[in-house]
Amino acid sequence: MDEPGGSNGSTDGQGNSEGQASQLNLPLWNSANQKLDGTKTLTDSEIQIVLQNLFSEDYTTRQKIIAYLNINQHVINKPLVDMLVKNTTHQTLIFQVTYALEVIGKSAVPVLLDALLKIKEIKTPLDVAQIENISETLIRIPVRNDSHTNGNDKNGPAVLSDYLRDIKARIDEINKTVGQNSARTPPDENWWSSDLGKKMEFYQMARMKIHCLLGEMNSPACLDDLLALLGDGSKRVPGDIIETLAKIGNKHALVPLVRMYPVESEISELGARYIKETCRAIIRREKLSKSNPLFDKLTEAEKDNLNKILSGLKIA
Repeated sequence: MDEPGGSNGSTDGQGNSEGQASQLNLPLWNSANQKLDGTKTLTDSEIQIVLQNLFSEDYTTRQKIIAYLNINQHVINKPLVDMLVKNTTHQTLIFQVTYALEVIGKSAVPVLLDALLKIKEIKTPLDVAQIENISETLIRIPVRNDSHTNGNDKNGPAVLSDYLRDIKARIDEINKTVGQNSARTPPDENWWSSDLGKKMEFYQMARMKIHCLLGEMNSPACLDDLLALLGDGSKRVPGDIIETLAKIGNKHALVPLVRMYPVESEISELGARYIKETCRAIIRREKLSKSNPLFDKLTEAEKDNLNKILSGLKIA
């Protein structure tokens, strides 16, 4: 019998060499059902081999890897999550790791939440990217909103809400500083190029990203802040806000959206369609009728816009 890493040139009947399989150097091919000792630590190289074979063109190889992941999830969960965090900008690897954790399922959730909690402060785009990668992995696992099984009662939305409150506090601090300074020198168009302006831009980006993630989790946590970003409908807002409201928005978003609709229609057909679809989604979700008192505050012109938005939609 060949030593691990050797090759006798024979094949498994599927076109794959046994030598290729033996190079895995894992207790997988001859004993796919063997459970590793809990003290075993897999190296990055071993994990990468697992990931490569998880996407093998050979069905038998893929099935053995899936069996390996499920049997040894107690050993491989943490190394996979560590790899997810360490390789934030390597999109191909992130995709592979995320899929592997999705295959493992529920037992990966506490490890992912631990990693999310370890990001103590959001200071750089890399921090935001790490939060995004971890959160999007949680989103792919059906039990993503279960409570932490290691004694921490926070789930994904709760952790993200904490980060959002911290970001909002930093934005408020900047606004307070700007308010004090503007009494003497109002901010000009170059303000966004200043250090303070760049910080504000970063925190606003992070704020919106977290709202998008909460929307993907179908969580209404911090919805009040999302509605604050929407405003009263007198100004256009980023499309991400509209799309997120389509998933988790409530009736309080409708009047601003109706007021925004004609302005958006003049500028962007796509943007107007997003507003229309979002209004219809909220009305269906909240089971509202056209006669709802909510719409009494609309002007006659705004009610005409509401009728355009709801045209063809069967509601009371």
